[in-house]
Formats: sequence, structure tokens, C-alpha cells
Amino acid sequence: ANGVAAVCDCRETIPAPQPTPVPQPGTRVCPSIPSNGCSICGPDQCVHDPDAMFGEYACGYWEEAGLGGAIEKDICDMFPANGVAAVCDCRETIPAPQPTPVPQPGTRVCPSIPSNGCSICGPDQCVHDPDAMFGEYACGYWEEAGLGGAIEKDICDMFPANGVAAV
Repeated sequence: ANGVAAVCDCRETIPAPQPTPVPQPGTRVCPSIPSNGCSICGPDQCVHDPDAMFGEYACGYWEEAGLGGAIEKDICDMFPANGVAAVCDCRETIPAPQPTPVPQPGTRVCPSIPSNGCSICGPDQCVHDPDAMFGEYACGYWEEAGLGGAIEKDICDMFPANGVAAV
């Protein structure tokens, strides 16, 4: 197997880390709703004013009771229809930050392919052994040439599709 994929160790990338949303002042990340609990604000929303009074109790008390399973689901579902959203400032959350993928040893994050460039490994893949020789040049050279637009797209597309043999 002397095609570019085998020689250059073409593999998928680890996705580039996404920026973590930063909560704005006065905003909070809504807690997860356990299977035995419910949200008094309704789906995908939570209390943003826990000190406001809804009936005899603070909104934070009602929210904790719902999340803790102390309010039956059918009762909990009636809260939004009874004006809890306005009193307790029910709003959507900023999504909880997802862990950033950590590259494993021997892997790399594939570069973005510019509009005038191409990947010799094919879509969503890149060279993981840039020092390996493919023909007269190192795989890293071929990859940079493709990404830089020095290889015409139709030629570049033949690298992975036809398993171009080392010359």
C-alpha cells in the first residue's frame, strides 16, 4: 500500500476547540434536569431571579423543589401557564461549556482548507506523518502545496481517490 493515505498517514482531525460561551452579568447556566425532576420554567429554561417571590416561596425554592423531584411532573408543568416566567425571570441558559478535545500523542488538528486550496488526503482528513516521503517530496510538502493552491483542485482530488502511487 503505497497510496498517499497509507504513506502520509491520512486521518481525520480532532475538531478544533469551540470558544466557550461566557455568561453575561445577571445570567446563569441552567442546571441539568434529573429524570425524577422538572423545571418550573419549562423546557430549556431556568430561574434567573431566585429571590423573587412566587406565591409564598422564593423562585429559587420552587426551582430546587422541582429539580429535586419534590413537585410532581404534572404539577410542575402547570407553573409556566400560571405566570412563573415573568415573576422568576425564566430564560434560556447559556449552554454548559463542553470539554475541549485534547489531541492524543501522534495526532494533530487538521488545518482549514482555504477556498483556493485542497487537501491531498481528501475531505476532513490531513497528513499525520509530514516527514514521510511520497515520491520525491515529503508528505508535509504535498500538504502545504495543496493547501496553498499550488496543486490544481482536480489534480489534488486524484491523490486520495486514485491512491496515487509513489513515483
